[in-house]
Amino acid sequence: MDEILKTLVDQVEGATGAAVGGVDGLLIEQYGAGVDLGNAVAEHANLLRNTRAAYTETLETGDLREMMVVTEKMIGYTQPIGEEYFVLLLLEPVANLGKARLRSQVAAQGLREMIGA
Repeated sequence: MDEILKTLVDQVEGATGAAVGGVDGLLIEQYGAGVDLGNAVAEHANLLRNTRAAYTETLETGDLREMMVVTEKMIGYTQPIGEEYFVLLLLEPVANLGKARLRSQVAAQGLREMIGA
């Protein structure tokens, strides 16, 4: 997992860190970052659960494929890995979002195969 996260951060300009988290809010693996990735995973897990409930269950829009939170100082990009896990990529506001999405999809696929999700 560490190598997949390192590659993800290294290949996306403006990426500061990446993590694999569980939808229960627990940090599984991390690489880099100038913020506490444990807290970031916990917060994004909560957002992911609520977003899934709102869109997938209530609005019946299908599976959640990605989620992005954009703030003044940071972007948090989340790519689900099955139903139980997700990869979180933290980015500077000027980061290359297209490359972040593409590389996160590749990382999520590698992680999905690794954990059997």
